[in-house]
Amino acid sequence: MGKSILSLIMSLILIMSFYIPLKAEEKSEEKIPITIKLDNQTLYFDKEPIIENGRTLVPFRGILEAMGAAVEWNAKTKTITCKKKTKTIILTIGSKTMTVDNKAVTLDVPPKIIDKRTLIPLRAVSQALDAEVEWDLEKRLIEITTKITDFQTNHTETTKAKAKNTNTSSELHNIINQLTQNRGNLDKDSSSELVTLLNQIYAYERTIKNSGNITDTEEIQEIQNQYNVYIQKLKNLADKNGIILS
Repeated sequence: MGKSILSLIMSLILIMSFYIPLKAEEKSEEKIPITIKLDNQTLYFDKEPIIENGRTLVPFRGILEAMGAAVEWNAKTKTITCKKKTKTIILTIGSKTMTVDNKAVTLDVPPKIIDKRTLIPLRAVSQALDAEVEWDLEKRLIEITTKITDFQTNHTETTKAKAKNTNTSSELHNIINQLTQNRGNLDKDSSSELVTLLNQIYAYERTIKNSGNITDTEEIQEIQNQYNVYIQKLKNLADKNGIILS
């Protein structure tokens, strides 16, 4: 009898030795944040994306505005209306039915409100906006690819202006990289402001790229001016939090 009990105990210990590390590994993986890239640009949100029933949910305004869509929120009906070009998408909190141009689409997971933030299913909405979505499980990386038309021109003055814009854009993204690396040093309000600015910038850049062949030098100058506005706002944010930019 004693040997039987001892054998049983040893068997349980052996089983637990396999079970406990596995559970620890699963929990550790859950703590790894999900990275979301839109056309190779990392997006930042004021609430981290979550996974529910195998579907990633993200803050609705951040993702939709970053994709260049106009967004309306009706607090009374708890409805999100998203418009991009000729397409209209409607989602309702708690409902698994999404409407795309008056056609019903069934969602695996409904939009929901968590910690006063409204989250929507990323893949379903991105695909409804004609974007492609890829999930890298090992890296916990989601890559969204939209249809983008690159700048094209042969006009000499326009080319020079665009080259100047490229330099301004490089400065902008250099500051973005430094601020995101120091995001942990930002106060709560500044962190939220940074997220809003980043999504505005990415949405603006996508609008420019989707405009196609821009040849007017005044339009290009306007783009550069807007870049400079964003640069100044980001610099102010850095100064406010004592972050020295290189």
